[in-house]
Amino acid sequence: MSIKAIFSRALSALALSTAFLAPAAMAQSHTVVDPAQPSDTAGKTEILEFFAYSCPHCATMEPLVEKWAASLPEDTVLKRVPVAFNASMSDLQRLYYSLESLGRLDLHPAVFKAIHQERKRIYTEDAIVDWIADQGIDKVVTIEVSGIAPALMTALALGVPLVFARKQQSLTLTGPLLTARVYSFTKQVESTIGIAASHLAAGERVLIIDDFLAHGQAALGLISIVHQAGAEVAGIGIVIEKSFQPGRAELEKLGYRVESLARVASLEGGEVRFVD
Repeated sequence: MSIKAIFSRALSALALSTAFLAPAAMAQSHTVVDPAQPSDTAGKTEILEFFAYSCPHCATMEPLVEKWAASLPEDTVLKRVPVAFNASMSDLQRLYYSLESLGRLDLHPAVFKAIHQERKRIYTEDAIVDWIADQGIDKVVTIEVSGIAPALMTALALGVPLVFARKQQSLTLTGPLLTARVYSFTKQVESTIGIAASHLAAGERVLIIDDFLAHGQAALGLISIVHQAGAEVAGIGIVIEKSFQPGRAELEKLGYRVESLARVASLEGGEVRFVD
């Protein structure tokens, strides 16, 4: 089933009730709710952000909210609540919950960008589904050598080309190159990786795939190359992640979505422990 068909069904299946906020007298900066109300995140402070994709002020605030949310303590969680002030906004309201249910909230900022920067009129279900269908992956990028196998399987599954960065320039790698310096903590050496500029194009959505994630240096190098081409990093896929090292945190801090098949929590005592 195509992504367009899947998304269309998810969007149609979600019937949402309109959210109403009762006016409150705000003598101070906030009002204490007593007794405390139940939430979806037991044991944590829940912050609700009410927004609308069509709101220009929400679009301006969104990057600031994203940055602020990344700094919240572990006992605090941000939950977004899309609102619709009239029936014409209901499809955009359903759009957010569809993205959430499909695990595609990485597209949340892209919706604001499409409406307020690219001036796309994605206000109806049909327009939204067409826009979602265009948010696929154009190419898979990895680094030689061990990253090629999982990247190739990913590219075949998506039906898109695979491009891999070389660690050493070969005689067949001619013409302008996109390069980045990458430090290997395993080998304690720094090397230059490169991709022919003709292999990536501006505006393409690129999925980065690698076998291991530890300090994130390889991923950061590939991100640099993708950006040099004027392309966009859609996400980063990893086979095995060493979660006790800072790679994921560094990448997520920069706003990239990271998905790993296996996340190793520790290797202490010769025993492999995985993140639950």
